Amino acid sequence: MKDGTAHAEVRRPQPSVATIALVERPKALDTSEVVLRDLISELEAALIPTNGLLSSLSVTERGWDAVRKLRGSPPDADRVDLLCLIVKSLYFGAQTQRALAPAVLAVEEARKLGDPNRLRRALTQLSAIYCETGNQPAAIEAAAEGLKLGRSIDEPLARAKLLNNIGGALLYSGQYEDAIDCFEAALENLERTPANATTRIATLANIALACLNLDDLRAGLRAARRAVEEPLDLSDISAIAARCDVESHYVRLLLEASNNEKARERCKIMRELAARAGSVRDIFAVELAEGLTEVHDNKHDIGFSRLRRLLESTRKSDPIAVETILRVLVSAHEGAGQIDEALMHLKELMEVVRTQREQSALLHHRHHMERVERDHSDEVSQERMLERKEKLLAGQLASRRYRELSTESLERLAVTAELRDDSTGEHSYRVGLLASLLARDLGCEEEFSFNMDLAGRLHDIGKIGIPDHILLKPGRLNDVEFNMMKTHATVGAELLARSNLPQMQIAEEIARYHHERWDGKGYPAGLAGEAIPRAARITALADVFDALTHVRPYKHAWPVVESLEEIKRLAGAHFDPNMVPVFLALVHRLQREHGDLDGFLGQAARKSGFIQARKSIAATLRRRDDERSLDARR
Repeated sequence: MKDGTAHAEVRRPQPSVATIALVERPKALDTSEVVLRDLISELEAALIPTNGLLSSLSVTERGWDAVRKLRGSPPDADRVDLLCLIVKSLYFGAQTQRALAPAVLAVEEARKLGDPNRLRRALTQLSAIYCETGNQPAAIEAAAEGLKLGRSIDEPLARAKLLNNIGGALLYSGQYEDAIDCFEAALENLERTPANATTRIATLANIALACLNLDDLRAGLRAARRAVEEPLDLSDISAIAARCDVESHYVRLLLEASNNEKARERCKIMRELAARAGSVRDIFAVELAEGLTEVHDNKHDIGFSRLRRLLESTRKSDPIAVETILRVLVSAHEGAGQIDEALMHLKELMEVVRTQREQSALLHHRHHMERVERDHSDEVSQERMLERKEKLLAGQLASRRYRELSTESLERLAVTAELRDDSTGEHSYRVGLLASLLARDLGCEEEFSFNMDLAGRLHDIGKIGIPDHILLKPGRLNDVEFNMMKTHATVGAELLARSNLPQMQIAEEIARYHHERWDGKGYPAGLAGEAIPRAARITALADVFDALTHVRPYKHAWPVVESLEEIKRLAGAHFDPNMVPVFLALVHRLQREHGDLDGFLGQAARKSGFIQARKSIAATLRRRDDERSLDARR
């Protein structure tokens, strides 16, 4: 394609999270609940590959029912172990969304139990499930917490699994070089422990996938070859899953290198492994690899027919699989010179990406809100004990805190969508606070100004629905790509409208209209003047100023003076001319009072658990680099 749209994002990251198999049960159980012990034994037996996974799902249902009936009772080690097995069963049964609730509960129970080993295992599982279900910020936070525990109990294997999951989350987010750093750090930890084959395979599989995305075929093939040479425990379903993952990436790398014969050999090996495990995920991966290989062998009718059948069989049951198949179909049709078919599948892919990521965001927001509602109801019951006047004040503070907590999960996703442009993750927070301060200076009500801070952080959340090949493009977007990018305003507004944020209707307005212009030449609706909602006009000033004064992949940072001159020049064209003088005065005042604008405006970002987790991980990787440099000098 001349406009470059059909090559699309055919390599959507699907990192191996074989670290999900991590119920390393202690020798002694500290519970007398015989029912839980029996269920644990049944589920462990059902998860042996030769027994088939279908039997495990029925036991899983009984186990989940038993755990829910015991919820609220004192923490119990058996209950945590059973929950981890339930998560493992659902994961390998390709039911990762259903695994989310038991994974979260396992962490809660392990935390109450005060057992660092079980908590670390539960956090490792939870980070893997978050990664698979599209909540990369939460995956990184869970893994970062687990890393701290891993350091305290000094388990290299535990750290390797967590680093592998962090790398997987970064890989899903398109941050391939950072992901490889995590995977290499995981491999270094594995060198210090003998029990490492399965995790080593999973980690090397992820390196191969990252290299595939970076078009580094030589490094990818090297990692894949290393992985398939590792010893394989055929009694461990996690080991087979990790091996199938790497075989899948190996096939694609070989096809890219035009080594079709070798790719066919790997498909045969992969088919035997998948048949042994009976895992839905593994069988799907085999079908995809074989279909793609047939296309590369110029058996177009057979290959495309197989891929289309696979697409139809997964269309209703597994949206993540649908996304993967569509990417392969776009690439395969383009490679075969069938551009019309490639464009047809590309259009469907774009819609699937938008829908899938929106549904994922709402799923995690709903789970987050359920926890917030429980905590908030506890706070309200405590407030009833206060005197009337104190109670009113406490209620107002609790309401604000409730709104802050309500936006947290969506905030993380909005930050993740911006990380490609702003590696610090602070852009959305700076925009929110600056918009809030401008609202106050414009004479807006206190509650409106408070909500502007929270809503402003979500202004670009719609970017999570934009395909990666557009968000990750280093150069200027063509017209087709820019039109797709512009849809982020509508996508974000629709997502926020469905999230039911308390007293935050302005978040939807800001997301939808912050790219409108005073002269009517903006998007998506082409509104002009005061027809543009006030909140969106305020946020537009804060957003453009922050973008101008910071480095982006396509521009250098402008000095504050030049940025303010540009905003002044655009008064009455891009911006509300009545707001511009107030904004200019605000920025000058903030400079006088605080000096470091970024330090002041980004203060909320530095309190974010996600931002703190990213910095903690970066520090861990820096320490690793420092240690390697020191060893090299000795």
